[in-house]
Amino acid sequence: MQEKEKGLMIIHAGLQEKWNIQHLLKPLIPASGLNVFAARLTNIRKIIIARGNFLFIKQSMNAVRLIPVYLCALLLGAHFYRSYDYVLLGISLLLPFILFIRKVWAARATQIFLLLGAAEWIRTTIMLADIRQQEGMPWTRLVVILGSVALFTALSAFLFQLKSLKKRYGMK
Repeated sequence: MQEKEKGLMIIHAGLQEKWNIQHLLKPLIPASGLNVFAARLTNIRKIIIARGNFLFIKQSMNAVRLIPVYLCALLLGAHFYRSYDYVLLGISLLLPFILFIRKVWAARATQIFLLLGAAEWIRTTIMLADIRQQEGMPWTRLVVILGSVALFTALSAFLFQLKSLKKRYGMK
């Protein structure tokens, strides 16, 4: 580990990252004499910087970036529960846990599932809109809401194209 005037070089698990932490810690801790420890807890990398009684934790934002994926999995699970499809319900509920595996196949499987989920939302939208039109009921709001859910699900699949998630799952 190397300390420099304008930043801190942290080497952990074969990855090198340069973080400029002086502006973050200036109110709390002077940059000289920092003890830097790298800890790996529940597959979320944390950098713990400690000096005296002060503690600062820099956590990876990948868990926050994956929140839309978790929400889509729960929405699809609720949809499959309502349609009595318990196999797909189980897959939907297990999907967030597969993301703890830092492999390319885990990210690709999640992307495929989300794209298929978006197709399912579109199929459901068309089916329900057709039924409502045949019964003479309003259907525009249904199409807007379920179309938005389908779009949200499809866009969640493309979150894996972010640089940090590509790095996390080893995608090129």
